[in-house]
Amino acid sequence: MKKIAYSKISRKIFSLILLISLSSLASLTFFQAVSSYYEGQKNAYNYQKEQLNLLSNEINNRLVLIEKMMELSSHSKGVLEVGVNERFRFYLWKILKHNPSVFEVSAVDKNGREIIVASKIKSETTIELKDVSQEEYFKEAMKGKTFYSRILHFFDNTKPYIIIAIPVFKFDGTINGVLVSKLWLLDIQKMISNTIFGKTGFAFITDDHMEIIAHPKYELVFKHADVRAEYLGIEKILQDALKNKGVYQHSSLKNKKGEKFICTSVYIDKFNWILSVAQSEKEVYASTYRVIILFIVLSSILFLFVFMISKKVSENIAKPIVRLKELTSYVAEGNFDEKIDVKTNDEIEELANNFNEMSNKLKSIYLDLENRIEERTKELLLLYSFTSAVSKSLHVNETVKTAGDELIAVLGIDGYVFLLSDNNDLSFNNIVSSISNEEDVEDIIDNLIEKGIIQYVSKHHVPYCLELDEERIPVEGKKVIDVHSIALFPVLYQGNILGYFILFSELKGIFNPNVVSAIETCMIQLGVSVANAQRYEITEELSFKDPLTKLFNRRYFETKLENEFARCKRYNRESSLCMIDIDHFKKINDTYGHQSGDAILKQLAEIIQSSIRKSDVAARYGGEEFIVLMPESPPDKAFIAAERIRKKVEEHAFVIDVEPGYINITISIGIAGLVSYMTTKEDFIEQADRALYTAKQTGRNRVCM
Repeated sequence: MKKIAYSKISRKIFSLILLISLSSLASLTFFQAVSSYYEGQKNAYNYQKEQLNLLSNEINNRLVLIEKMMELSSHSKGVLEVGVNERFRFYLWKILKHNPSVFEVSAVDKNGREIIVASKIKSETTIELKDVSQEEYFKEAMKGKTFYSRILHFFDNTKPYIIIAIPVFKFDGTINGVLVSKLWLLDIQKMISNTIFGKTGFAFITDDHMEIIAHPKYELVFKHADVRAEYLGIEKILQDALKNKGVYQHSSLKNKKGEKFICTSVYIDKFNWILSVAQSEKEVYASTYRVIILFIVLSSILFLFVFMISKKVSENIAKPIVRLKELTSYVAEGNFDEKIDVKTNDEIEELANNFNEMSNKLKSIYLDLENRIEERTKELLLLYSFTSAVSKSLHVNETVKTAGDELIAVLGIDGYVFLLSDNNDLSFNNIVSSISNEEDVEDIIDNLIEKGIIQYVSKHHVPYCLELDEERIPVEGKKVIDVHSIALFPVLYQGNILGYFILFSELKGIFNPNVVSAIETCMIQLGVSVANAQRYEITEELSFKDPLTKLFNRRYFETKLENEFARCKRYNRESSLCMIDIDHFKKINDTYGHQSGDAILKQLAEIIQSSIRKSDVAARYGGEEFIVLMPESPPDKAFIAAERIRKKVEEHAFVIDVEPGYINITISIGIAGLVSYMTTKEDFIEQADRALYTAKQTGRNRVCM
């Protein structure tokens, strides 16, 4: 206990001192790191610009030198005149000799035919003069300007080269032909490969189609590599360089290994090339990393220093507080008899005395609170279990029975009676009770009415509790108890009384104010559940029953028939169907009126329902037609039941509201048994309908199969 308390206090003191120290150190380090970061970035960009200038000038000097020599040659007298000018041939070989990169020079007349070709890679005997009039370099040079081609490759793909074409003018200023030089880029590739600055810096050249022209890795040039595939993030900087010609563009990029580089690019307009240099971020920001490492080292030293100081300080402050915590933990565990005795003659001693006084007060409050919690827990348990139980049922009787059983289980009462009422008078249309003897239930109700208790509750909508000297009531038809406490609760919904809940117990005083309050809350929920159940029962009856005859309607019957048909087919069982029709019903309606017809339909439905089994399903099929499904009945047994119904109808006097007050009617019945060839329930119904038609055609008032 002492060690735990001490460590908590020590940690707080240590954390406070360390936080202040590290915050200061972190602030300084942050500003230094940020400054170092931007300084390193700025220096890297400036250095890269210098490298780009040097490389750009070198490339420009090499290629422009060749261009100048070609221009000098093109200004010679007699160039491209009829025949081959030996002096011009001399100038062509001079270009080849003084420019190692140039491997072929040719002169082309204004019609695009090569006049002379000087080559380092072909002998004069193997040179064939060609027509180059369709070549891009010829067409562009004939427009009067020098043309630099895109990167080209020999058929073996080993040596990249470019073509420089310049126009050749006559003395009168007209173009007489084109002078063409083909030069390898190996010197430029070598220059790029040798350009290394720092430990990781390198240069590369791409054209305006993002193809690599020169790179320290020569294999990328050999395979026509797209620079976008080699460096992630390069596309934007190159596009910006193309868009802003001559302006240096800076950005970050990553290679395939995930290494990050700082890159600067510039567009060389003359050749349609983009020259770029890049350097590893690790090298650029090395000074920033050193600042961060220094911060980590200083933080570790500071941590140890702060720890030693905080340990010393906490020893002088923590010990008295540790003692106070040890003793107060007894009180926290509910032992209010423990007292704290601290003699320090300071604020801690004053704190201990105040705590002892507080402990005495807490003890009193704690005991009172325990009693309240116990009562409240019982109430909440009742409310929770009651609400969960009554919400599960959708029928009034089940809901009420569940509610009564829950009250018996949780409160320990002995029984209940529920009186369902449609209005605030003393007539009850349904009674649900835990008492099996109806006479005993009626005695309880009459007793409460005589004493005016039900009338009082009905008028004021409040519960009423009654203490009795002795009232003997049988519970569940077996045990007889002496009732000493009765409570009557109204069940309300939206201000209207739905019924009354009577609770009784052999214990006196069981219905105390707390229990009554809890039961009242339960009655509110019961009122909602009973109202919902009533609405559901009404809806259920309307959805399944014919409103006139109270038999099942056609929709419900067809659902039952579908299930029975499937069952019989699956298990090879028997079933029969009876189709019933009133003979000459139209004549009855025309003679006695439709109200009399409705009365006859209702009475006929009662006869049918009383003449069949509970497992049979009777329904009004439409108009004066009725239908009865008889599961597990072969046609011969169904015939006996149908004949019984027919005789009852024939002998029955149907009461009507007009003269002569009653009439006799007959019915025709068709019976069909389920057979194997039937594939749908419609086949079953059609068979019964045919039998009914036969009964009608053969004289009516009969049963036909």
